[in-house]
Amino acid sequence: METRGSRQREYSSACNNLAVMYREGSSIPKNESYAASLYMRACKLGNVQGCANLGVLYDNGAGVSQDSARAIDLYNMTCERGNALGCNNLGRLYEQGEAITRDFPRAASFYSKACELGMEGGCLNWGTLLERGQGVAQDATRAASIYSNICDKGFSPGCNNLGALFENGKGVARDPTRAVNLYSKACDGGHARACGNLGSMYERGVGVPRDPIKATTLYRGSCDGGQSDGCYNLGVAYQHGVGVTANPSHAAILYRQACEGGTDLACFNLGLLYEDGVGVARDPNEAVELYAKVCRNGLAIGCQNLGVMYYNGAGVRRDPRLASENFRRALEINPGLAEARQNLARIARELGNK
Repeated sequence: METRGSRQREYSSACNNLAVMYREGSSIPKNESYAASLYMRACKLGNVQGCANLGVLYDNGAGVSQDSARAIDLYNMTCERGNALGCNNLGRLYEQGEAITRDFPRAASFYSKACELGMEGGCLNWGTLLERGQGVAQDATRAASIYSNICDKGFSPGCNNLGALFENGKGVARDPTRAVNLYSKACDGGHARACGNLGSMYERGVGVPRDPIKATTLYRGSCDGGQSDGCYNLGVAYQHGVGVTANPSHAAILYRQACEGGTDLACFNLGLLYEDGVGVARDPNEAVELYAKVCRNGLAIGCQNLGVMYYNGAGVRRDPRLASENFRRALEINPGLAEARQNLARIARELGNK
């Protein structure tokens, strides 16, 4: 016999499911505000998944005003009730340390619980902290086991991470051929980063015969999938004509895309193009901006080149002292950067003679 409780559970589940459809725009027009109201209704009726989903909206400010405190409360409540999404998202907040004080041990604990509750993404995050030794004792072997388990279940990011361990011999015996197979499986599963990693194997001829054309095809797929590193590698191929016909102008477009996606080497390479006027109109000012950006992000060669621009007065007013500061910054980041050391010594002699 159907009870009031069972009817309420069915209704709350229906509200949550309908909210998902409105949130994703699946077969109905996307409406995040209405999705939020449905998640609220589902949550009030006791649907734990609805509460966790509502937390995601508050976390991201989607359909509701962004409210990290409310999101954290919902994640805590749902995790305590055995919801993997709540545990995983709480772990992410503790790992990132943006809406809450960074705490790697707590992040690891929540990721571990999400994994135990059957969430592949939680397992991936738990394995990543184990691999890095963040919040837990470093244990790449255990990370490999976790990645292998979720890879076997068809979770492509797990295959990619396991491939990286086999490529580098971390936690497992080095096996480039197996790494290639794992990257290939993940790439076939739609994981853009794995496509880029596989492209790198083909480019270098590691675990497979060297094939620059195949590499560029994979980099293109990675770039199209939103991976900035894939765009960067494709840009390098176009700049130097490896696996494709050389096209510095297209390389510049790809470097710009990768730079905006967060790949500092792409910003640096784009700076070189602007400095030399290759593939783009020569623009020392833009080169300075790009070198300064990557220097701030900790790329030593960016600081080195920025120092050269200040020393030569290219794109900026000539200033040997500022040049010196940037060479020192480069050496702080990478003490082995000989060019920066030589330039710093040259400026010291120059200033000492005045």
